[in-house]
Amino acid sequence: MHSKTLAIAMALALFASAGAARADATDDYNRCAAMPDHQASFACIEQLAQSGNATAQLALGGFYAGGSGVPQDQQQAVAWYEKSAAGGNDVAMSRLGNAYLTGTGVTQDYGQAAAWFARAASAGDAWSMEKLGSLYETGQGVGQDNVAAYQWYDIAAARGDSHAADLRDALAQKMSEDQIAAAKKASSAWLAQSANQAAAAGQEVNEKAVSDCAATVRASNASPYDANFEAVYRPETGSIEYTGAEEQAPIAAFNACMTAKGYSMGTARAE
Repeated sequence: MHSKTLAIAMALALFASAGAARADATDDYNRCAAMPDHQASFACIEQLAQSGNATAQLALGGFYAGGSGVPQDQQQAVAWYEKSAAGGNDVAMSRLGNAYLTGTGVTQDYGQAAAWFARAASAGDAWSMEKLGSLYETGQGVGQDNVAAYQWYDIAAARGDSHAADLRDALAQKMSEDQIAAAKKASSAWLAQSANQAAAAGQEVNEKAVSDCAATVRASNASPYDANFEAVYRPETGSIEYTGAEEQAPIAAFNACMTAKGYSMGTARAE
């Protein structure tokens, strides 16, 4: 059998913003949350949380914090937020920062608040960026530093936090031009590094999805051509190249697999 190389007619429309594991965790949580029976839904979420699902752990912490379906217990809320944060959930990190900032469920500790807000900010949480900026501006839990405060306000503003933009502009009135320039340089560098990291993570997720779906096609044996099917993701063009496909059946199966993973696929054409 002769081999052809084909390319997708349209670049992948979806680059994953989080790891596949977190996406799966969210899907499992959504399945539980959608149950019409509230008791069954809660039991399902609780079971997920007990099994290590970070999204469910965050939700369970929220239930205890608000007394929704369970007696209100801020210490239990913090315990579940800690479990969720350990699983990489940036919202849980942010809530822990706020718990230590306000002394809710824990002894008030500005240093711990700053540490948790910093972790959440590094993970991309805009509200935590703003709160970290506020702590630098006031010198609570960290050394007072207007340049660092401006930097985090500016990053949060770039992520769509309009209140952080207001705080940044107000702080600028107390700063020299050199300080503002230094803060802007630092925020630009942080945003550039974050974009590069996100692109690398997205590339890794895309490559794995393509590899997994190609393997699925080869294992299906639905077509006599499936066993030789290959697909490679090309990050420089955002496209996929197919090799070993002599008919549309394996390509269609591959596209169906990718669509099920949340990608928008175009029509393949011979090159």
